[in-house]
Amino acid sequence: MKLNHVALSVNDSEEIENFYEDILEFSLKRKFLMDAGISLKFFGKEKKIDVYFMEKDDVGLEIFLYPEKGRKTFPHLCLEYHNSNTVFYKARKLGCKTEIKINPGRSDTYFIWDRSGNMFELKELQK
Repeated sequence: MKLNHVALSVNDSEEIENFYEDILEFSLKRKFLMDAGISLKFFGKEKKIDVYFMEKDDVGLEIFLYPEKGRKTFPHLCLEYHNSNTVFYKARKLGCKTEIKINPGRSDTYFIWDRSGNMFELKELQK
């Protein structure tokens, strides 16, 4: 198993540069806009969200720009496994909440939740 990334949310895009780049020395690898439908399905917020993926050494951060202060909405742990679907179906069999994100042309992404509501994103470990 390998830790893929940790997801966090920030309230202001300036924090990307001022804290994550300048202080923690992460570099921006890609930025994308999360579709409102995906945001609603997985995080309960029906709005488009700017997402920044940053790296330093072997550590990945997926930072969600969400201007509303208060409870954080997007935290999750992303783990890579060989045969990630096995972990997914094991969780489903045990009655955990599960979702699948179909990714045409590449491996699907699996999501599982523990009973406390913590979300885990499961990806296929690349050889």
